[in-house]
Amino acid sequence: MARLLLADLSELSARAPELRQRLLRWWQTHGRHSIPWKLLPDNRRPEPREQLDPYSIWVAEVMRCFAA
Repeated sequence: MARLLLADLSELSARAPELRQRLLRWWQTHGRHSIPWKLLPDNRRPEPREQLDPYSIWVAEVMRCFAA
């Protein structure tokens, strides 16, 4: 059983770069980009070097769950 798990992990590790690229492509097409808490104060999407406040995003997501 342990050998099987190691083999699965090894295969997954080998495919990680491909899976990462596919996930990022999916996110660019289907991600929720225009929700207010994922935009900067001037209503634009952040550049890769710009960061959003993770606490604010978390609070907004939790509030969204309770509002539904």
